[in-house]
Amino acid sequence: MAQLFEKIDSFAAECGIEAALQGAPSVICAFSGGADSSVLLRWLHSRLSGGKKRLVAAHVNHMIRGEESDADEAFCRRVCESLGIPLYVEKADVPARAAGSGMGLEECAREVRYAFLLNLSERLGGAAVATAHSATDNLETVIFHMTRGSGVRGVAGIAPVREIYIRPLLCCCSEEIREYAKESGIEYVTDSTNSDSNYARNYIRAEIVPALRRLNPRADDAVLRLSAAAREDCDYIEAQAEAALAGSDFLEREKARQLHPAVFARVIRKMYRNCTGSASDLSDVNIRDCRRLVLSGCGSISLPGGCAFFVHKDRVFAAFPPSESEPPEETELSVPGETVFGDWVITVSDGEPENGRLCRNIYNLSIDRNAVFGKINVSLFVRSRRTGDTFFLGGMHKKVKKLMCDCCVPQSQRGTLPLICDKEGILAIPKIGVRDGAAAGGDALHIFFEKRVK
Repeated sequence: MAQLFEKIDSFAAECGIEAALQGAPSVICAFSGGADSSVLLRWLHSRLSGGKKRLVAAHVNHMIRGEESDADEAFCRRVCESLGIPLYVEKADVPARAAGSGMGLEECAREVRYAFLLNLSERLGGAAVATAHSATDNLETVIFHMTRGSGVRGVAGIAPVREIYIRPLLCCCSEEIREYAKESGIEYVTDSTNSDSNYARNYIRAEIVPALRRLNPRADDAVLRLSAAAREDCDYIEAQAEAALAGSDFLEREKARQLHPAVFARVIRKMYRNCTGSASDLSDVNIRDCRRLVLSGCGSISLPGGCAFFVHKDRVFAAFPPSESEPPEETELSVPGETVFGDWVITVSDGEPENGRLCRNIYNLSIDRNAVFGKINVSLFVRSRRTGDTFFLGGMHKKVKKLMCDCCVPQSQRGTLPLICDKEGILAIPKIGVRDGAAAGGDALHIFFEKRVK
């Protein structure tokens, strides 16, 4: 067991942990006082002591176990003082926070812990954060994800390096770590809640993992290899999704149809996260619904968080649908200038707007039309569709209702879509076009429509 540190050294060099350590200005050890983090602290201390890189420890007193939590904090303070390692402590009443937020105790504790570590990393100029996750933790995580029906990303488990976080002990199972601590005389504390099988992870640890080890004594290592292979596959598929989007918020419908289902799922998830700004994910059911819509027709489906997935003519995208509030019945347009009408911004200009302005939102679908000064009355106003509205297009007057249907304008938008009008009637409709005789070259009055980003 004296060779444990050599095993960690080799793993750190192979999986990018060593490079992350070298590139960071300082290193934070997430130190709970348990066996895993106690061994991690010693490994980091042995590698960084005497060097130019600063090592600090971080401890969160979750206040879940009363006096026991305070005793753990006191233990961590004594250990760090004996090693000459600065210790940062965060004391948070997790039970009260969890009750107030409706979160589970474990979930809330994890959120508090990672928020503290991230904040401390920023305060220290971008320090790397070392956590004591082991191969056994990875095994438990994969089992937990599998029981929830996760995809390949769930099987990928815990990554050795992710953003600011590094996991040097990921190559070691929990038994190895505890045996090393015993042989080396490293003291540690034991969390009494670890034996409470009401927690899902504790049940997995106490019941499921021992059963797997009866099938394969090295189940921890086997699942660690599975996770590494799954991460490689995920990274490749993610790269294909990035290439498909090419930095855009939308995708051509035909291209979306041709994507492999695995790449399609990543594309939709990226669209969703870009739209909502949320780190939460979509379910497989959401993905299947989106794919079915792409293959079958145009329209929209609701997604979690108020977002929606749209298939509009030749494009697919995620966006927030229009608000339910009705726009004003009629509003005079600023000429030139900007006018807000419900969820839209209409810009009237005698020249091109600022470069790139129309690229902010994929609702701008063939809207960059212009209208010549001499052919319209420059006293313009905007209103919503009315019963019986017609629009002169293609040499004839057509029902606006039918045009919206033909152009696949989502049903939810048809009552609030802005219609630009002059004294002769409707001049322009976003997603449909400009009245015959108004669009022309030369000196022109440009009318641009843009869906407001929420």
